[in-house]
Formats: sequence, structure tokens, C-alpha cells
Amino acid sequence: MEALDPVRRYVRIGEQPSTWGYSRRRLYAHDALFRENSDVYEVLHEFDFVYTEDKRLFFFLAIFGEEYGIDMSDPDAASCFDFLEKQNGGSPLYPSTG
Repeated sequence: MEALDPVRRYVRIGEQPSTWGYSRRRLYAHDALFRENSDVYEVLHEFDFVYTEDKRLFFFLAIFGEEYGIDMSDPDAASCFDFLEKQNGGSPLYPSTG
């Protein structure tokens, strides 16, 4: 996929830009416990790729409740923040709630 060439060059050979922007926000407390029926559990990590109608590929990762998002084809984090704004505050990791 040609749109991923910038991230490939960044990872493989360190081609500019020197940084790759990302979004970061807290989804839930790092020690939160969740309940489902009679089960109690904690979520250590979760992740998903999101491919949008405008052909952008985002990767979202949550570690201990801290969500990180990155646009795989653009080092500017603005596109990631724009996408999240369109989700009305919901996380792409939980599409039915966004």
C-alpha cells in the first residue's frame, strides 16, 4: 500500500521527519476493574487498526488505560485528532460506544 511508504521509510531508515506525531488520552484508570456477569478482570492492553472512508489507516493502542493513536501515513498528528473529534469522544477501540 503506497500510502504507508512514509512510515516504512521512517521506521526502516529514519528518514525525516525526526518525530511522528500521535494522540494520547486516558480512557480509564490504570488499575480499573471491569465486570462482565460474575467475572472481574483488568485490561492490560488492547489495540486495533482503523481504515477510514477517506483512505487513512490509523493504529490505536491502549496500555493500562492510556490510549495512543497514530496516522500510519502522515507524521502530523492533526489527522488523528480530527478523526477522534468525529468520534464524539468515543474510542475507536470501542466502536459501538463512539
